[in-house]
Amino acid sequence: MNVSYRPGENYEIFGYANNIFDNRVPTSKSFDRMLGKYSAAMATPREFGFGVKVRF
Repeated sequence: MNVSYRPGENYEIFGYANNIFDNRVPTSKSFDRMLGKYSAAMATPREFGFGVKVRF
């Protein structure tokens, strides 16, 4: 989710959030025949951020 606000022509304030509920779910899963196990890649953890852009 991204949100931004431009209070002036040269300024922008923005914020973002990824995986808000911190769901730890696999994004891919595979079976390794040599090890005899499953391996999985997990979703990225919760992340929030904000920033300011200035144009000259």
